[in-house]
Amino acid sequence: MLILDTLPWKKKLTPLDNELQQLKLETINMWGMVLSQLEKTKEALANVDKDLAREVVLTEKRVNAFELKIDSDCEDIIALFAPVAIDLRFLLAVLKINMNLERTGDIAEGIAKFVVDIPEDFDKQLLETTRVIEMFEQGNIMVSEVMDAFHNEDTLIARRVFQKDDLLDEIN
Repeated sequence: MLILDTLPWKKKLTPLDNELQQLKLETINMWGMVLSQLEKTKEALANVDKDLAREVVLTEKRVNAFELKIDSDCEDIIALFAPVAIDLRFLLAVLKINMNLERTGDIAEGIAKFVVDIPEDFDKQLLETTRVIEMFEQGNIMVSEVMDAFHNEDTLIARRVFQKDDLLDEIN
């Protein structure tokens, strides 16, 4: 009778591996929340939906809490396990991703606050002329694809996202 855990290709996870997997899951959950904020912000702006905009503003507190937890988890992992090489690079990447996701949430909140304050009868032609909604949509696709690249550890997906940045540059 074979014991599966003793097979050479069946790697047992170390406590560090378990912590890193949990950290990755938390980061993906935060990413999903920020992506949802961006989608709601786009809809709130396009439709001058003040209630949806207020929802985005309220969600920002949860994003901030996620950032603090992920930062703390990274610090704990570094202190407890002293990771090296690929594990340390992963932690440093998560710290940078975490910071940028929080900033992205702040930007979504700022736009949502703008929507709450704008008059409902503003010239919606401005959105079309400036291509803001198109830029939003493209940016959201890019954020989603980068999340997929991170989740699947797929550099090909990540590289394709860089090509899409040209459209955002053009619109800007």
